[in-house]
Formats: sequence, structure tokens, C-alpha cells
Amino acid sequence: MTYAVEIEIELGEFTYVRKENPWTEDHKVWVFNNRWEAEEEAKRWATGRVVPYIFYGDANGNRSDKNIT
Repeated sequence: MTYAVEIEIELGEFTYVRKENPWTEDHKVWVFNNRWEAEEEAKRWATGRVVPYIFYGDANGNRSDKNIT
């Protein structure tokens, strides 16, 4: 299973953490292969939380990111 860190950027508005700083919604989500690494990143954020994460894509490289919680 893979994981991502989700943060609340405005009241009720969430986004995934990306490696780039600063980032936009166009940047790829920072995906972790184990929960421990994701927990370490989540600690850096006041509202960070670890969520299970699945990447869906097609043969053309188009992607659809899904949170499975």
C-alpha cells in the first residue's frame, strides 16, 4: 500500500503534499511506500494526516489521483 500526506489549506479545503516547494495542483503528489515515512512528513504540517493513496493512470500517461479513505 502507498500513502500520501493530506493537509487542510483553508477551512474544509484539503490538498496533498508535493515534493516541490512551492507547488501547484499540477505537480505530482508525494507518494510514500510506507506509513512511517508518511507519518514523518505529516509531522511537519499543523494539519497533516496520512491517508492511503492509489494512483490510477492510463497508457497515455494521463493520471487520476485517488484517496481511498
